[in-house]
Amino acid sequence: MSAETEKLFRKLLKELRPLFKEEKFRASSQNFILESAECWVILNFQKSRWADRDETTFYINVAACSKRWLGIASKPADKAPPYYSCDWQWRAEHFGPDKNIQQWTLRDEDSLQQTAGYLQNLLQVFVFPATRTMTTEAELLKHSGGFEYPQLKTRAVILAATNQVSALKQAVAALVEKYGSGVVAEATRDHLTLLRSKYPEAMHSIEQASESC
Repeated sequence: MSAETEKLFRKLLKELRPLFKEEKFRASSQNFILESAECWVILNFQKSRWADRDETTFYINVAACSKRWLGIASKPADKAPPYYSCDWQWRAEHFGPDKNIQQWTLRDEDSLQQTAGYLQNLLQVFVFPATRTMTTEAELLKHSGGFEYPQLKTRAVILAATNQVSALKQAVAALVEKYGSGVVAEATRDHLTLLRSKYPEAMHSIEQASESC
């Protein structure tokens, strides 16, 4: 990437900032961060390392996570995590009419204006309405997307904490079936031990039901 196209990238972020501000996102470098009482939602503009010399190419990542799980995992719940450590992750196009992952390339002022116009529509019509449904744990559980193993662990924590026994039983069964052996087996056992320690009543309910089957 060149210094000139890097300036275009910064200019694009600046032009989009008012849209994010209207949706209560705060800007932080290449991230726009939305905080609620229960969750973090992050939109990240990820520059590609493989762009040609005279252009800047980027993707837009959308990510969300539960503050409850951050606290249990001994991570600061009062600080937004990096987007890549969130258990729910998508590319922005996932929420639009065209599901194909796109990259945007800035070469000159014309490409900047075309990209800005496209992204304004994508964000306002599709992405922002989706992020509004990621600000509570109950809503976040309705979403799929991201890496299954860490997300299953987070789902189990939320379900145990909110005493959703039937759904918790399914999540724990999936964890044991898919990840109870192999390279993550020990981590899976540790997570089940954590669940029993933090949420003994909920875990006792599902394990007692399993024994009676």
